[in-house]
Amino acid sequence: MKYRHKTIEDLRRVWKRHCNKCDEIKPARTSHCQMCNECVFAMDHHCPWVNNCLGAWNYRYFVLFISYLSVGSAWYVLTLVAIWDHWIYEVESKHLSFLLIMNVGLFLVMLLFLFWQ
Repeated sequence: MKYRHKTIEDLRRVWKRHCNKCDEIKPARTSHCQMCNECVFAMDHHCPWVNNCLGAWNYRYFVLFISYLSVGSAWYVLTLVAIWDHWIYEVESKHLSFLLIMNVGLFLVMLLFLFWQ
């Protein structure tokens, strides 16, 4: 621990760029997030849905999360369409319609986010 502290102190004397908010060493392509109150390397944006900053280290996992959510909602829509014939004359058909509309909307929004990223 002494070695690491000494190395960081030596680097602070040599490195000229510091973050104004957290007073840490600021490498190139680093931005400070106001929500997380920390510096993030290659920051893309702060996502309120996952409550995390998206940067170089977790961008891949965010895209995978959105793609898995898109696949899951598409699977759910296909399942609802497959059982539509069995429930069409039941009392719960309005609940099935509501679920179908909500999941089609979720699928389209997640697909839009996936292609936007």
